[in-house]
Amino acid sequence: MSAIHSASTNETQIRSLLGQWEKTLRAKDTDGIMALCAPEFVCFDLAPSHKYGVDRARLAIATLFDALDEVLSYEVRDLDIMAGDDLGFCHASYRLHAKRKDGGVTDLWFRSTLCFRKVDGHWRVSHEHASLPMDLATGKVLADLEP
Repeated sequence: MSAIHSASTNETQIRSLLGQWEKTLRAKDTDGIMALCAPEFVCFDLAPSHKYGVDRARLAIATLFDALDEVLSYEVRDLDIMAGDDLGFCHASYRLHAKRKDGGVTDLWFRSTLCFRKVDGHWRVSHEHASLPMDLATGKVLADLEP
């Protein structure tokens, strides 16, 4: 297989994985999200505690999903995927709009980079880094900026 065809196939496979990621997120399916992760999954996420592995990531995701009543929308903008034969990554801006169980609404844009690794011939998420921009003058997080 040529390098160009291989890259195209790998990018298509990663795009499919991201579609599964979105589907499980909308369904608030912790097990579904974790099934898409590599055994060494590490997460630098929006929630407190800067880094955690599979067990803590599972707990953080379950805690988030438990707080949400319904995911109203999940939007991806400016998705850029790069992939080799065994490693790949993507970055994009994401919007999460959801009703919380406490009656409030979460509506925020954040940035995320996902790193992928092939495990037994299947792409898995091995690292996630999500962040929110901040106003450097005030130190305040800017969760309402659109890309």
